[in-house]
Amino acid sequence: MLSRRGQLRSEKGAVHPAPMRKPPNLLVLSYFHPPAATGVRRLVSLLRHLPDHGWRPLVVCCRETAGSGHDESPLADPRVSGTPVVRTGSLDPYRVKAALGRGRVAGASQGARTGGGFGPEVMTLLRRHVFLPDDRMGWIPYAASAGIRLAARHRFQAVYSSSYPQSAHIAAMIVSARTGLPWLADFRDGWTQNPAFHDPGNPLLRTAQSALERMTARRATRIVTVSPPITRHLQRHRPGHLEPVATVYNGFEPTEYPSATGFSREPLHPGKLTLLYTGTFFGRRSPRPFLAALRVLAAHRSMWRDILRVRLRAELEAGDRRLIEEWSLGDMVEVLPPVDFALCQEEQRRADACLLVLESGPGSEIMVSQKVFEYLAAERPVFAMVPEGAAAELLRETGGAALSVGETARAAGAGLGRFLSAVRAGRFERASAGKLAEFHRSRQAAGIAAILDGMGG
Repeated sequence: MLSRRGQLRSEKGAVHPAPMRKPPNLLVLSYFHPPAATGVRRLVSLLRHLPDHGWRPLVVCCRETAGSGHDESPLADPRVSGTPVVRTGSLDPYRVKAALGRGRVAGASQGARTGGGFGPEVMTLLRRHVFLPDDRMGWIPYAASAGIRLAARHRFQAVYSSSYPQSAHIAAMIVSARTGLPWLADFRDGWTQNPAFHDPGNPLLRTAQSALERMTARRATRIVTVSPPITRHLQRHRPGHLEPVATVYNGFEPTEYPSATGFSREPLHPGKLTLLYTGTFFGRRSPRPFLAALRVLAAHRSMWRDILRVRLRAELEAGDRRLIEEWSLGDMVEVLPPVDFALCQEEQRRADACLLVLESGPGSEIMVSQKVFEYLAAERPVFAMVPEGAAAELLRETGGAALSVGETARAAGAGLGRFLSAVRAGRFERASAGKLAEFHRSRQAAGIAAILDGMGG
């Protein structure tokens, strides 16, 4: 059965291949796929560019779930919408919740935070004590079964899996073992290093997670990651493997950030200096360190109350909203709901500067948010409140950002003031085009295609 976009659809476990000009040769397992908005940017870029290198993907994904958001814009690209897709069911709590009719599936931006309607306390308990490898484990049998059946009908040369969730790798491991296909595992996030998703509540689950991570690292034919710390960690699990783990950073599509046309250049706040944050706050990633720095700045340099406008294009917890009022920052800070990717890009270009906030603490050194590349591509100066680690190292290399690495609120407030003064005076240098060129999505896809070429499927 074909979807309204000509994609493959799976109903009650059946797989129905669609007619294609050229048969697919790469089986892709990714829980998320457009129009889901979560975790799809890297995959979308591969669907656009891999065919240029002789790789024609067929995607197995889960039907839309609460918490994945909803964004149709990637499907406007015929290279993406024309990729055959098999959408399966799943027994994960998000799909179960939808099946029970306790809420809509698509477009529920808060599903990841609330656990898809099961309640945050229950979901936290299950994540920390039960789920292995993660809360999408119920997708594994569906994805593996679909992948094996599809491999019997097509002459795939390799299987590619993308995480988070890590369940995609487990499904790909099963497919590879049953079919003999070489397997490339792409870690968009860390596993046992992950500060947002890895917090086992008992020794048994901690041991099982580590063992499953080691098994995945050893059995995958090749591995790529998005940051050097993840690469080094997984490499230690592959003794005897001739092929090293590779780092292929996330990046950006230059064509999505035209320099002169396609976007309004009207300032977000005419006559004011605008500092923009677009993204999410979850887990240990919080706006509070920035709000504390802003409070210091406003107390010591009151002129910024008249000059500066901070736009937080994000969902905020009630406690964070109260803090804005308690610290008398309401005249400087506006909180607006998230918008789709295209509108985010437009606002990034219209802002005077962009704000990057990453979590701190154990595991945070692995993080290189996709937002890093979006901001740099938007050619805006960046104030980055990040931990020491991969993101800080990359921003030092590219330039274009003022770093606040593990500073106190007083030091961060002073640094914020210096940054804003430089931006206002036009003295802050942006990252050079030459340094950013290596992060073009087409180059990332070429790197992954080269790895696939060398796997000998």
